[in-house]
Amino acid sequence: MKHPVLKKLMSVKACPIKLSPYDGIKLYSNNSVTQDFWNMIQPAKYIDTNITGTYYRYLVAHDLFVVEFGSRYSNIPETKITINPHTSSLTPIELLDLVVVILGDYKNVEVGSWDEQLDIIEYDSHEVAKRLW
Repeated sequence: MKHPVLKKLMSVKACPIKLSPYDGIKLYSNNSVTQDFWNMIQPAKYIDTNITGTYYRYLVAHDLFVVEFGSRYSNIPETKITINPHTSSLTPIELLDLVVVILGDYKNVEVGSWDEQLDIIEYDSHEVAKRLW
């Protein structure tokens, strides 16, 4: 919580007022996490050699995100970030700020998939995004 961006985003999460039509956005990048991010999570590092079925060497789960990085295979992206903007009450700009904290920038980041939230049944997620987000 010492990182200023994470501290700000966590305080925003404490009083959710924003709506997002998307859940579980999965972002992929061939870039690895920044040295600052690595240094920040280093004290909490835990290695379990019995984990099977994972494509990444490292996994960091936080209230705002899940980051998997250090791909084990050359045909998958180096880093995968899962963010739920609805649960975390994040705006698009705050989501990008979070990606910048993790990867340094968002230029080489691609959206791989997202879950459409169906809480508003009159509109599809794209229509809701135009109106709210």
